[in-house]
Amino acid sequence: MRNPFSTREADDNDMGYFVAYNLRVLDLSFKQLQSYLLKKQKEKRAANAFLSLGGINERQAELIHYLSITRKRSLRSEICSK
Repeated sequence: MRNPFSTREADDNDMGYFVAYNLRVLDLSFKQLQSYLLKKQKEKRAANAFLSLGGINERQAELIHYLSITRKRSLRSEICSK
């Protein structure tokens, strides 16, 4: 992408490109935020499944979920390296 500030100066201070550029940046940022929030909600739901084990709190459930994911990744890398 071109620099919106230099483009504005080069085309007689036309703000159209400047505004369009910033709208695209905001749109991209919003889409990335939505994606991040969906990912975090999915992780939270998966961690909450461990709450049904009973006797553990939400932070412990999140830790168990994290460890289960980490273990799956390390097992995959061990299998792939053989």
